[in-house]
Amino acid sequence: MMRANHRPMPPGADHQDFERAAALAAHEMAGPLGTATAALALLRARLDADDDQGVELIGIASRHLRIAQLQTSRLAQLATGARVPTAIPTDLDLLAREVIDDLALSELAHHTSAVASEGPAHAVIDPDQVRQVLYNLLSNAASYSPRGREIVLEVSQDPQHVFLRVRDQGHGVAPEAADRIFEPYVRGHGSASGLGLGLALSRDIARQHGGELILEPAPRGGAVFLLSLPRGAGSSAASSSGA
Repeated sequence: MMRANHRPMPPGADHQDFERAAALAAHEMAGPLGTATAALALLRARLDADDDQGVELIGIASRHLRIAQLQTSRLAQLATGARVPTAIPTDLDLLAREVIDDLALSELAHHTSAVASEGPAHAVIDPDQVRQVLYNLLSNAASYSPRGREIVLEVSQDPQHVFLRVRDQGHGVAPEAADRIFEPYVRGHGSASGLGLGLALSRDIARQHGGELILEPAPRGGAVFLLSLPRGAGSSAASSSGA
């Protein structure tokens, strides 16, 4: 069962020192990531129009690079504050399926994964930021679940909200850790890597959208994280929008 474990800072450092260092490192990483993105775009332009597999693989690589850029951007904002979401009409069912497909070759490669949805689910959100939240939640689910266990991304909705649940069959979260895991620099016990920032930044993104990220009860075991997002004005009319 997952227990909260505070991530120690390097000797002599406090959180402010770390955040300034992280912001500097993120700034240094931005250039190489931008170059790699441009190189992929150039490669995509040189592909034959009928090379469907090549186009798909470059698309996956581009979206993974975009996630890396977003993670880097969030580190940079530890010292300066998070940016305001750039909200556009988005089909969250489509976005969820895209994220699952993208991670099937990496974080989810050793798990059975699926999207459970009743169809299009439109909201006015920042698709890059929500993609980052789903990436974090699914990566955590994979990290804390034994190989071969199923991880499901559920999409549901009501007239005012779209709900995205990441449900796994892993070790679960100890009751005493349920609140602390959303604090910065707190990791689940047994985590192999990470700074303990993913859930804190993800909840911050949810709240900037006027939504919320919580841990739901999981009586059948595992863990269930619920991301709720308001549809936003005019989202129901965006029936043809994409992620």
